[in-house]
Amino acid sequence: MRKRGIPRKYQENIRCPECGSNWCKKFGKNTGKQRYKCNNCGRLFYQGAKYHKHPEKMKLLALKMYSEGMSKSAIARVLNLPYGAVARWTYEAGKYLDKHLEKKWKRLANNVDIEEISIDEMRSYVNKNTEENSVWIWTACIKRGERKYYVYEVGGRDEETFLKSTG
Repeated sequence: MRKRGIPRKYQENIRCPECGSNWCKKFGKNTGKQRYKCNNCGRLFYQGAKYHKHPEKMKLLALKMYSEGMSKSAIARVLNLPYGAVARWTYEAGKYLDKHLEKKWKRLANNVDIEEISIDEMRSYVNKNTEENSVWIWTACIKRGERKYYVYEVGGRDEETFLKSTG
């Protein structure tokens, strides 16, 4: 026997696209379409809407274009993609690469003879042009043979941030 309380309402012909549960409830209308909320995972969805993923080749092409210097909005226009998708892909790729580059940088710093290091700093402002909103961007360019490695660090103008930027 069930516990006391409001009984669950199952929608017979509605399934959540995220988890596949039919424990969903109506959640208002938007532009004449019935919207549903899954009580299992909390996802909002429309009945009969087609949810699709972009091909992996499209994601890789967008990331290559971004790494070559194109802006996110230009990539979205050229590839006929939503701006939000391109922004999400670049953000996720940045988080992934940040983790792995840090590991590689530590291995590289221990095993390699470095020919030349160039370090620069630049002051920038966030939101307002005031002293408390200023940040320092440290850039280190390390030359080893034919390759160059660039490292960026954002923080204050102190020894701790400097040491982070140089590894």
